[in-house]
Amino acid sequence: MDRLIGRERELAGLRRLILKDGRRLVTLVGPPGVGKTRLATELARQLAARFDHGVIFVDLSAVSHAELVPEAVARALAVREGPDDLIMELAAYLTPRHLLLILDNFEHLCDAAAQLKTLLEAAPRLHLLVTSRAPLRLRSEHEFPLSPLPPPAGTN
Repeated sequence: MDRLIGRERELAGLRRLILKDGRRLVTLVGPPGVGKTRLATELARQLAARFDHGVIFVDLSAVSHAELVPEAVARALAVREGPDDLIMELAAYLTPRHLLLILDNFEHLCDAAAQLKTLLEAAPRLHLLVTSRAPLRLRSEHEFPLSPLPPPAGTN
C-alpha cells in the first residue's frame, strides 16, 4: 500500500485515542473523498499487533439496510449464524476477545448504531473505529473530524 502522506498528525491522534485514552468507539467523520478509509486502513496496519485478536476491517459500502450490518460483521469475523439473535451471537463471540473492529462507510446505516452499542456493552475489550460522513450520536462515541488536506504549497 502507498505511504500515507499528510495525515501523520491525525494518525497519531487516532492511535492516542484508542491506545492511551482507551476510547472504545471512535467515529472518523468527514466528507466524501477526504481519506477516511485510507486513514483507517493505515491505522489498522499499525495497530494489528497491539490487539490480541487483531484488527478486522468490514467494508459496509455494499450493505443496503441497517438490519444487515450484523450479517456483514459476522461474515468478516467468520461467525456462523445460528437460530438465535445474531447481535447476541456476535456479542457472545466478541466478549472474550481483544480486537479492533473497523466499520467503513457507515453513513447510510446509522440506524444500526444501537447494535454497536450492544456489542460494546457486551464485549469490554472490543474497540470500534467507524468511518462515516455523519456521527453516530451514541453517548460513548468520540468524534474525530477529518478535513480535506490543504493544497500543496505553491498551488492555487
